[in-house]
Amino acid sequence: MSQLELDPQFTQGLHLLHSTNKDSAEQLRALLDEAIKQKYGPSKMLSNVLHKKN
Repeated sequence: MSQLELDPQFTQGLHLLHSTNKDSAEQLRALLDEAIKQKYGPSKMLSNVLHKKN
């Protein structure tokens, strides 16, 4: 039987989705932002496209 290896970013994101930590949403957003930056460049990052709530 072969063993399937999952992407570490995927497993970390899945862990954050199920986390009860108060800052897990912010960590998940940062993880997503970093993945977008790596694939599409810094101009497409969420932090550059969306405005934060005050």
